[in-house]
Amino acid sequence: MKGGMQQHQSMRQELRINPRLYQAMDLLYMPLLDLQQHLKQELLSNPFLELIEPEDEEDTPTAADKQAEQEKADQDEPDWENILLDDGAEKLAGSPDLSAVADYVEPTPVETKDLIDHLREQLQMLVLTPRQQLLAEEFLGNIKEDGYLAASLDQMVAGANELIAEHG
Repeated sequence: MKGGMQQHQSMRQELRINPRLYQAMDLLYMPLLDLQQHLKQELLSNPFLELIEPEDEEDTPTAADKQAEQEKADQDEPDWENILLDDGAEKLAGSPDLSAVADYVEPTPVETKDLIDHLREQLQMLVLTPRQQLLAEEFLGNIKEDGYLAASLDQMVAGANELIAEHG
């Protein structure tokens, strides 16, 4: 038999239920009368708990108010089901609710940045000498749309030397 130290790695999935989860599940499945008795017992045994009675129900909308609001909302919207089933294009044309459709404004196009613009923004965050800035611009000027360099290293060195000579 071979002795020695070994390491073993394994993965397993377990479901462990803690006591608070058991309590929550018990409360969830309790009948209403048992739940009320349990809550009264907890209120009596714990001095830090108190029962807050619900306020007057006058502030909350009643079922009749909700139904009236729903009917009002239904009157404001065109009946699309009837329009589509009856081929009611004439009803849709004269509908006062759709007058805002004529005020449609074409959205302005979103400005997108290409790779060169993104790299220039990153260069502005760096602290570069004027010479380094010229060299970086030379490199950026030689990058194609697909991200590859368009010029060989010799061509870029010659272009950089011309730029340095001009700005030197």
